Amino acid sequence: PGKVTINADQPGNSFFEPATAVSQSFCINPGKPTLTVNTADPSQPILTSSSTFGNMWYKNDVLLNENTFSLSVTESGNYKLKVKIDDCESDFSESKSFVITGLDNKDSEFWMHPNPANQSLQISANSNPGVVQILSSTGIVVYEGYLSESGLDLDISTYSMGVYLLKINTQGRTSIQKWIKN
Repeated sequence: PGKVTINADQPGNSFFEPATAVSQSFCINPGKPTLTVNTADPSQPILTSSSTFGNMWYKNDVLLNENTFSLSVTESGNYKLKVKIDDCESDFSESKSFVITGLDNKDSEFWMHPNPANQSLQISANSNPGVVQILSSTGIVVYEGYLSESGLDLDISTYSMGVYLLKINTQGRTSIQKWIKN
């Protein structure tokens, strides 16, 4: 892919007159790129292009100042890309939509692991025990219990796959973090 120029000339010989040299340029457009999504850390998905160079990333149909092979998604929106080599551009890739909730509390009073989780979720606090709630992505309380000083090992094997919120109330302070059930 890229810009191609064909030059033709005829110097002439005993049978043919010389011809004026002619150049013709045209594009061979890059193929339509494909996007893959890496959600090893679901709070920060990474988009990767099938093209190693010439990437032009767009969010909500606005060109971003990014031309990298991969793009970390930090804001909600519809993402897509096209590939540009010389002045030749591909069609747009299929778009990928993301919603970033921003509910992670970096100064949290508690920790949980693993995240994402499959069978169990271990919760521990750095202060006094408190009331624990697990809420579905629609805000329905699916678990309510008590976090002791030794922590809590919660069986989540029967929970449906998806995003949940873990809410802990300790001494009048509320902390919320999101987690993923695989």
